[in-house]
Amino acid sequence: MNSSPFVINDKASGEQLLPIDYHARIYNEAWLQWVSVKHPEILPVAEIEPVVSALIPIGREVITDKGIIDNLFISPTGYLVLVETKLWRNPEAKRDVVGQAIDYGSSIAKWKYEKLEDIVKAYTRTHLSHNP
Repeated sequence: MNSSPFVINDKASGEQLLPIDYHARIYNEAWLQWVSVKHPEILPVAEIEPVVSALIPIGREVITDKGIIDNLFISPTGYLVLVETKLWRNPEAKRDVVGQAIDYGSSIAKWKYEKLEDIVKAYTRTHLSHNP
């Protein structure tokens, strides 16, 4: 049996989702970063840690002493969540992402509150200033 997922709306009509060719260059990591900021609900964080949910984006391309975090979020209860986006065609997706996350987490753990506050302010100025 070969099947594809469907999206079914509230009127019970559906649309088949078709896979994207693995080698297609339609989407890149910047697009994936943007999607996760616009729709953080796609990130299955509550499945990993139930107390972390309803993520709020607070940083994009955040510089640390270990590298650059793609997206930084915070939960309403104050948990920081870092997101490192990788496309499956990128060999780093299978090798380096866990090491990167550990390095970034150890770097964040050393931050003072003021550093985080500065990151949030910069993100807000850059990404939210055009919204009323």
